[in-house]
Order: sequence, then C-alpha cells, then structure tokens
Amino acid sequence: KFGTPIRTDIKTMPEYMKQLGYYTAHVGKFHHTPRNRFPYDYIHGREQQAVGFLAGYDRKKPLFLVVCSHPPHTPWIENTSYDPSKITLPPNFVDTPETRADRADYYSDVTLMDSILGDVLDAVARKGMSENTLFVYTTDQGANWPFAKWCVYDGGLRVPLIVRWPGIVAPGTEAAAMASLADLLPTFVEAAGGKPP
Repeated sequence: KFGTPIRTDIKTMPEYMKQLGYYTAHVGKFHHTPRNRFPYDYIHGREQQAVGFLAGYDRKKPLFLVVCSHPPHTPWIENTSYDPSKITLPPNFVDTPETRADRADYYSDVTLMDSILGDVLDAVARKGMSENTLFVYTTDQGANWPFAKWCVYDGGLRVPLIVRWPGIVAPGTEAAAMASLADLLPTFVEAAGGKPP
C-alpha cells in the first residue's frame, strides 16, 4: 500500500549517514512515514531551496543531501518551448492533438527539472565541493504514461541511474549491470567509509 509506514526494525538512510558523521538534509518531495524515522537535520518541502541551503552550508561536516524534485511528476507545467506537431511519439502512443499537447507539457516539465538539477550542481561547484562529491541521479518509477508508471512494463520499471564521482567513476562510462534502488544505501554507506548492512 502506498504510504505504508516503514517497519520499526529498519534503519533508514539518514540514520546510517548521521552515524558516519554526516550532516543530513532532504529538500523537496517527502513521502516517507513516519517522518520521525527519517531524522534529517534539515528538511524543506521545495526543491528550489536546495540552492539556498547549499549557499549557507558551513561544511563543518560532510554532507548527505537528498533533493527530490516534483518535476516531471504530474500535473506538468504548461508547454512554452516545444512544438507539439514536431514531437516524435513513442510507437505505442495514439497520435492525437491531445497526446501531442500532453507530451509537450511533459517535455517542458523535464526541462524544468533539468534546470533545477543544473542549479543544484552549480551551487555545489560554487561551494568548491564538486571534486569531492558523489552525485547520483535516479527516480522511483517511469513517467506517467501508458505502459509506464504503475505498470510492470519497461517504461515503468527501467529508470535512469546517472552517477558522477570524480576520480572514481570515469566520465561517459556505461555499465550493463542490473541495479536496484535498494543498492543505493549500501553504496552510500561504503562510500562514506562505513560497513554496509
């Protein structure tokens, strides 16, 4: 069931990272329950606050920052950049003016998300932290389209996983290994010098 509280015997990501000496922050969408089981030091509901948070971060502790953007989740913003008539639709889509308009709105929301992400990475760079930052971009499911979100088709199960880690992961590297979001916690714990559970 969506929104089911976490089991009481499960240790959460911020609990692990705090034990490893990290300042923990979560900015943006927050669906975890109960909230007290996710004891981030800083929580703010708007993803755009990540830039301001980073600007003021004092760097006395290493930082574990989670930024959860709303875009490109529905409802999408209204299209301002894309010509619906020139969009290439996936082959399983019904080609209608409404589908094209929705796809253009979706692309506009993806562009907004990309801009937010760029602002966060720029803020990391301004703090001089780029070269010592493990950055991971992923999502929890596919987009809200037929045969995607809420479905066990590739469009719902296959999600992006992009990693930038200077000196550890070579730029442009692609891996064929199957990964799961469940791999993130032990990876982060090990990267922070801890022993994965």
